[in-house]
Amino acid sequence: MVDIGAAGMEGNSNVFRNSAFGMEFMSDNIPFLLPQDLPRSKIRAPYVLIGDEAFPRGIHLVKPYSKKSKCTIEKTRAVFNYWLSRVQMCVECTFGVLTTRFHFLMRRMTLSPDVATTLVKAACVLHNYLMRPNDPLVQATEAKLNADLENDREEYCIWNYRKRSKDDAGLVPIPPLPRYHTGSDAWQTRNLFATYFHSPARYIPWQDKCACVTALQD
Repeated sequence: MVDIGAAGMEGNSNVFRNSAFGMEFMSDNIPFLLPQDLPRSKIRAPYVLIGDEAFPRGIHLVKPYSKKSKCTIEKTRAVFNYWLSRVQMCVECTFGVLTTRFHFLMRRMTLSPDVATTLVKAACVLHNYLMRPNDPLVQATEAKLNADLENDREEYCIWNYRKRSKDDAGLVPIPPLPRYHTGSDAWQTRNLFATYFHSPARYIPWQDKCACVTALQD
C-alpha cells in the first residue's frame, strides 16, 4: 500500500494525515491484530506503527519521548528512544534500497503528475516482488544494519532480525477491535514498550550507554 503525489514541501506527518490510510487510521477505522505478549515476557502490548515527534500520539502509533530535556530525560525513556531510532533506520534503509534499484527516483522526473505517479507505483510493486532473502541488495542492507549495531556494542551479542519465510505470502484474517482515542491509552502504549526494554526479558547492559550517547547527540 502506497500513497503517492503529496507535495515535496509537506512533512511526513502531514502526508500521513492526509493520505487515505492516514485518514482511516486517525478515525480508528483500521482493524489491528489483538494485543499479544512481548517476547519472553508477560507484558501485553498492541500492534503499532512508528513515527517521529511530529506525528500524533495514539494507541497504535508510538513516537519518541520529547528530547527537549536532553540529558535530563529519564533513562528508561532514553533507552526507548534509542531502540525506536534503530527501527526507523530499517525504514530509511528500505527507501535506500528502493532508490538504489530504481535510479530515476533520485532525480527530477520531467513527466506529467499522472505518469510520474504510475511510474512510482510500478517501482514499488516491482521492489516488493524483487525483495527476496538472497537478493544482494537485501543482504547488503542487513549487513550494514548489523555492522551499525555492532558499533554500538561494548560486548558481543547476537541480534536476530526477522527472517521472512519463502512461503510467507498469505494474508492473515484480522479481527476488528474497538475504537481507541489518544490520551491516557496512548501514553500507556508507549510506556509499555519503554518498560519492556528495561525488563529482565529484554534488558541488554550496553543499551544504557548507547541511549545516553544518542541523547547527547540529538
